[in-house]
Amino acid sequence: EMASPAQQDDVIGCGINTTLSNKGTENTTVVFFTRNGQLLGSRRVNLPDGGFYPTVGLHSEGEKVEVRLSGRWEPPEDKNKETLSRMIPSVKLRMSEDTLHYDELTRRLRCSSKSSSVGAFQDLGHPITDQFNYYEVKLLDMGLEGAIGIGIANNQYPLDRMPGWDDGSAAYHCDDGVVFKGLSNKSTFSPARRNEIIGCGVKLLPGNSKRAKVFFTRDGILFEEYETSIPTGGFYPTIGMVSAGEEVEFNFDVKWPPQNFRSERLLVEGDLLKYVGDNVGSVGAYQFLGRPISPGFSYYEVTIKGYGMKGEIAIGLARRDYPLSSMPGWLDGSIGWHCDDGGLYNQEATEAKEFRTPAREGDRIGCGVDFKEYKAKTRNTQDENSESELVVFFTINGQKFVKETIPIPRGGLFPTVGLHSIGELVQINFSATWEGATKPVDRSLGDTRHERVRIEGDCVSYVRNAYDDVGGIQLGTFLGSDEPSQNYFEVTIVDVGERGAIGIGIAVKHYPLDCLPGWNEESIAYHCDDGFLYRQGERVDIDALPSSANDIIGCGIQDRKSNPTSDLLTVFFTRNGKKIHQSEFSVCHGLQLFPTVCMCNSGEKVKINARALPPVGQTQAFFAQSERVLIEGNKVSYVPDEDMNVGGVQLSRAITKKDSSFKIKVINFGVEGAIGVGLAPKGYPLDNEPGWLQGSVGYHCDDGCLYEGAGIGRRVHPPGRPNKEIVISCGIDYKKSTDNKVVVFFTITLNGNRIDAESVLETHGNGLLYPTIGMNSPREAIEVITKQQIAVFSNAGNTQEDQTGTLIEMTNRD
Repeated sequence: EMASPAQQDDVIGCGINTTLSNKGTENTTVVFFTRNGQLLGSRRVNLPDGGFYPTVGLHSEGEKVEVRLSGRWEPPEDKNKETLSRMIPSVKLRMSEDTLHYDELTRRLRCSSKSSSVGAFQDLGHPITDQFNYYEVKLLDMGLEGAIGIGIANNQYPLDRMPGWDDGSAAYHCDDGVVFKGLSNKSTFSPARRNEIIGCGVKLLPGNSKRAKVFFTRDGILFEEYETSIPTGGFYPTIGMVSAGEEVEFNFDVKWPPQNFRSERLLVEGDLLKYVGDNVGSVGAYQFLGRPISPGFSYYEVTIKGYGMKGEIAIGLARRDYPLSSMPGWLDGSIGWHCDDGGLYNQEATEAKEFRTPAREGDRIGCGVDFKEYKAKTRNTQDENSESELVVFFTINGQKFVKETIPIPRGGLFPTVGLHSIGELVQINFSATWEGATKPVDRSLGDTRHERVRIEGDCVSYVRNAYDDVGGIQLGTFLGSDEPSQNYFEVTIVDVGERGAIGIGIAVKHYPLDCLPGWNEESIAYHCDDGFLYRQGERVDIDALPSSANDIIGCGIQDRKSNPTSDLLTVFFTRNGKKIHQSEFSVCHGLQLFPTVCMCNSGEKVKINARALPPVGQTQAFFAQSERVLIEGNKVSYVPDEDMNVGGVQLSRAITKKDSSFKIKVINFGVEGAIGVGLAPKGYPLDNEPGWLQGSVGYHCDDGCLYEGAGIGRRVHPPGRPNKEIVISCGIDYKKSTDNKVVVFFTITLNGNRIDAESVLETHGNGLLYPTIGMNSPREAIEVITKQQIAVFSNAGNTQEDQTGTLIEMTNRD
């Protein structure tokens, strides 16, 4: 025991006393500990082979620490005592010491000025280099004025001037939102707020030691970038402050752009993975975290460029927290095919399943999921440990050779590649597709208009001219059909080129292709370089990140409402299978809108899928909305997130006198049976069960209660786990309803018994009610079995509706 236990906000230090370590045996060293700058004690310990590494352990819910590696200590002058007493600052600082105060332990800078005079801080210990080119600052307190300037400057910059005001500097000013770029140039954005994180970085231009690109980020989103000259002596992180109370916290350990993968014992250079190993020959692995395997991203390939000493290369899928010291397939939550023995390893497999001869250098190995074979299985509802499964298949040189099922772990499965011997080198391709050797797919883009782009199949690349004009392509098929595949398209970013200035959206026919979509009237688009939405010339901050190579951007039309003069559309955008924004967009009545993609920098290249199906839940042909669920046909399964938030769906057709009810069957009660079935207004927030919020009503399977817009339910039957399936019908009794009140009825078939219940919902004439289903525990699954609603789910067109709204059932013999 050294001292009393630590408390929250204590700063604990650990280090090695190099001076005392030389005394005594060669295989020992002196380790010491500090708390809040004061020595706790020291011990002489044996030095292990390979030395010591900083190590931190945590062991209970809610524990959270921040690690700093910048400290340096030295013993006092009396080196015969095993004590330490002072810390030597590890960074060189320039600052206005009369107004600014910096705490190196917490990396916090605070202003105490009483006269509103400028004070500047500069960290000369972190010059901008290839290795350190970005830092971030969190705004802890805006003080009296919020006049905080965050940027870079040369090492002789005057400390009584805000960075950005003079040449040789650049800074974003939080009070007015202006990026100052020296004496004569500036750009205006919105002011910053407390707790926001502002980043500043520099991209050094290859082969040019005098020019660089300066960029700024806000909460991880790039919002400004421009080219400038590098001053004599280079750039250094620089902060300016004016008013009392202003306080910020530095983070010098962050990288930009943030990585969408993790790896161990591999050298990752673009799409190439090379094994570098360690001194004990451990496995090295790579996991792509950009998006889990999903219907919109279901396949990838790896080409063996170097077989290495043993060819111990594995390709597969694994859970997000899979240890990268193990090959995919060795541990739970993973599956992998191994090239050295040709065997398939699945879920802690100790022996491989032999399916074919080993792979060789030059072979192309693919791994994917066949979502057509996925089904949320109808199991015995009392089996709480049952899990839904995916069918994973593998290909070699385009030929499918094996498939195997794997349970879906929480959070999904991610592409994972393992390497294990010197010389192994692979190239990974996340844009690969596999359609089967017997069904080649026409991927040409058909009739198009295009300028300054090269088209090769479904790939489009920018062709630069002397004026760097924008170039682009507009497809010949308009969006807005009742067919889901004609309401939506996707664009895979193959190469971001110099800036990634790629606009993806929709526009009227004959839109000028020397303008990015969204810049002009009758167009709307997401721009990949800054993550903003551009709508009819207006720039809209949608709180989305810029996009990078391998990202898949989708655009579709969800709804269109017409009147005599104009049409109001609901346009949505997705990234990697998830909706990032939905916006209303008005155009002249009857105008058709066409997929439009434009670019303006060298190297930019995309792949367009004009026949993509929208992620389920993003189009009216299936549901009005969905969250945290997996939808397959007319079956809906709960997919929990890390916080176990409620998920659910809302059907796209309202309850009317013609279609006055809907019916669902619970096919898996799940862990808790927290399934709510009822009616709610359109757009009801799906992180709430129906009946929790005012204006909605819902029957909840777990407690047998009816919830009528409040947090307390009215019990209609005793709670308990059913021993037979549950069938629930819900609708409106229009004979009993009035203009201001509707009578909602429920018919529940539970354990073979019928239970009827009613609820009176006050609407005051405020709109229609929509079938709404909520879920909140693992493995819950339901099936919509009403004939009318199956028509809504159908993707094959097996039902149609005539102009009077009468349902016509058709026979699909396929």
